[in-house]
This record gives sequence, structure tokens and C-alpha cells, in this order.
Amino acid sequence: MDSIVIIEPEIEVIETPAELLITDEPIVTTFVERERGAPGEKGEKGGKGDPGPQADEIYMTAGVGGVSALKVIRGNVGNVGAYADSDEVPNSIAGVSFSAANEGDDFLVRGAGLVTDSGWNWDLTRPIFLGKGGALTQAADTGEYVVVIGYPVAADKMIIRIGGFVKTVS
Repeated sequence: MDSIVIIEPEIEVIETPAELLITDEPIVTTFVERERGAPGEKGEKGGKGDPGPQADEIYMTAGVGGVSALKVIRGNVGNVGAYADSDEVPNSIAGVSFSAANEGDDFLVRGAGLVTDSGWNWDLTRPIFLGKGGALTQAADTGEYVVVIGYPVAADKMIIRIGGFVKTVS
């Protein structure tokens, strides 16, 4: 069998197939240390980085089909997010998506706090529930499970406060 030889300045490494390494002979390896120059001067301090997520926010990876913004998201193995649904056991709800994402892309999910959307027109006297396909709805009877996702504080604002769930009886 042939050996592969990789040559770098001042270093020669010889790799041999694994089956040739079974031997009673000692294996001797020699390394040549390269000299380094003196360390350079410390540079200027960099600018402030982008803020990280809040304590109630996580980044997830969009599952099959991607995700839309302002949908209720459940977590799966590997931090993959998909729509929660009122017909599925809601024991892995992560929060509400804050951005849309294509399959495999990262997106932001908030598990608590204030959310605003000018397209909403919430009834301030009713809570907001999990609906079909991750929808936010004020109709509690949309599926097999009832889950409070939050409460409206204005027609276009809600506070995310995910509650426990109740299985409906047919």
C-alpha cells in the first residue's frame, strides 16, 4: 500500500494506512516547533455588539414548511420549531414567533411579554387562545385543547402569558 506524505516547511508528516500500524515496534513521531515572533500591540477596543435575546426569548430553527410571524410555536427535538395546534397535546409550547423563517432558518420566539401588531383588533374582555395551525384567536372552542396564550391590553397589543391547558369534552 502507498503512504501519503504531507510536506510543510520544517514539518514532514507521514500517514500510513491503519492496518499497517499494528506492530510490535515502537512508533516514533518527531515534531519541529516553529518560532513565533514577539506579540503585537493590543488593538483598539471594538464597538458594542448587537444585543442578545431577552431572558424570555429564544432562537429556534424553522421546521418543514417554515414559519410565519405571530404564530404559536412548539419546540421539538433539536430546537426545531413548528406550529402548535389546539388539536395536539400542548405540552411543548415555546411561545409566539416574532419573525418569519424558511425551513432550516433561525427565527425568534418570545415566551412572555408585550406584542404589538397593527392588524389586530382584540376584544379587551376576552383572553387570547391557541387556535388551529398556531393561530392566535379569542375563540376558546376551536380544538381538542384550550390553552390561554395571553391577554389583550389594547386592540393591537397583547401580553404573552402562556397558561396551562384543558382537554375539551365532546
